[in-house]
Amino acid sequence: MGNLEPYLLSVLCLKQKAAQFLAWRYWSSRNPNHKRLPPDINDTACVASALKNHYYKLLFSSNTQRILKNRNEQGLFYTWLGRLPARNDVDSVVNAI
Repeated sequence: MGNLEPYLLSVLCLKQKAAQFLAWRYWSSRNPNHKRLPPDINDTACVASALKNHYYKLLFSSNTQRILKNRNEQGLFYTWLGRLPARNDVDSVVNAI
């Protein structure tokens, strides 16, 4: 198995980069829109669930607390992670479930 170690490390690194891209941004860092649009809560939650189900939880910490903190006084989830409430809509899709 010693001959496979460099390849396995490369695969793990590639998986980690792909997971980070999926979990937090629509656009790559090369796109000018990358920093303008923050991650939204429903896509982030869906991707986090898929990654957790595929054992990526070993590579990343849980984002559950960050998601749970992204709510208004009534407990409804905001659409955008990291935006101030004055510039953040309540997410109708997430809150309909």
